[in-house]
Amino acid sequence: MRLQSIATAGAALSLMGLLLGVAGKAEAVQVSRVADIYPGIRGSGLGNLTVFDNALYFRAIDEVHPFFGLWKYDGTAVSLVTDPNIFLGTDVTVFDDALYFSASEGLDGNELWKYDGTTASLVADIIPGSQGSFPSNFTVFNSALYFVVEEPVHGRELWKYDGTTASLVADILPGSEASYPGSFTVFNNALYFSANDGVHGRELWKYDGTTASLVADILPGSRGSSPGTFSGFTVFNNALYFAADDEVNSFFGLWKYDGTSASLVEDSLELVSDFTVFDDALYFSASGNSINFELWKYDGTAASLVADINPGSGGSYPGGLTVFNDAFYFGANDPVNGYELWQYDGTAASLVADINPGSGDSFPYNFTVFNNALYFGATGRETVTDLCYRGRCYVERDTELWKLEPDAPPSVPKPASVPEPASTLGLLVFAAFGATSVLKRKLQKATQLGIVDSETTD
Repeated sequence: MRLQSIATAGAALSLMGLLLGVAGKAEAVQVSRVADIYPGIRGSGLGNLTVFDNALYFRAIDEVHPFFGLWKYDGTAVSLVTDPNIFLGTDVTVFDDALYFSASEGLDGNELWKYDGTTASLVADIIPGSQGSFPSNFTVFNSALYFVVEEPVHGRELWKYDGTTASLVADILPGSEASYPGSFTVFNNALYFSANDGVHGRELWKYDGTTASLVADILPGSRGSSPGTFSGFTVFNNALYFAADDEVNSFFGLWKYDGTSASLVEDSLELVSDFTVFDDALYFSASGNSINFELWKYDGTAASLVADINPGSGGSYPGGLTVFNDAFYFGANDPVNGYELWQYDGTAASLVADINPGSGDSFPYNFTVFNNALYFGATGRETVTDLCYRGRCYVERDTELWKLEPDAPPSVPKPASVPEPASTLGLLVFAAFGATSVLKRKLQKATQLGIVDSETTD
């Protein structure tokens, strides 16, 4: 069997939309790795993909720069844009024509920085010295950048930066204790979030530009219903949707706040998460009616199961639901292909690509639309190392930058793709048929379609 024939057939990945596309409203697509930032088995571990100034920015490491720095992809090449001594934190966002992020330099603590397209600079040293305030949860609202910091006087509370000065917005839990605000979402001209004031537990709050106030006490008492902490908040049909636990109905079921009151929407679902709005409905992952962690939707009236990708008690755990080109894409697990890239086109859910061939997982994440393509991080291969303990060996995951893009007509030449490791040369066949069992059967099917020659299957 000549496996090299598979490699030469890679140019046919996009042919007729058959191999990596699916039937339905969504157009044919192709999936490819963009860059091998950290060559070898380790991977760059990139994250926080953010579009700014006609480029895609993210945090990553490579073999020369072992600490997470700010990188960019301009559509052609990947490059490090910050000084190697600037170490990024976990949040990146665009505000006031600049890219804001948390970072530290040398022995300085993690503070608020920005990159204006040319230079990275410290914006606010909230806690001078080596301790750092660790800004996080960046959200733009009312012409200011809102975030959470932790400092000795007020604990972890809500702050803002107005383009000139960073200042405390609200000390929700007075004193040095922390209210831990999070899941910020703009709705009805206010900033909504979850927080714990020490009296009501973690509940739904808002900041209207002047005052922070409790919006709904879903679970009276000090325990709190923890709205949004499991799922975040999503605006749909002029209401704010989230998961919460009132300890009476379903565990973290589907709730909404319509601007006046909070109410349970669907009590048959539990552990609701990963919202996205698509085709006039709210889609999400949930468990319900003896079906674990599958794809559901709510049309404004009733909730219904969309796809049981991994039938039985296991669940497929759909995650990262992101709309792109008349479909939405997400990661999901099935027993044959592992956790891979899927799509739903309004009619059916389908495997798009088995990026880490076989039962291994590629764990696609951080989906971001840029330049008419969907970019994300994914693992192309896994390597078991010799670092073992009690019979378990550490696995290196080659996590790098990938993209999904609309397929051009067959008459348009495709640029050469980045060569993949030998273990992924079979991506063509595996992605085409969503199978990982018998290689010969797949090659025979490919021969019938005219993709590879008949000698390959001998």
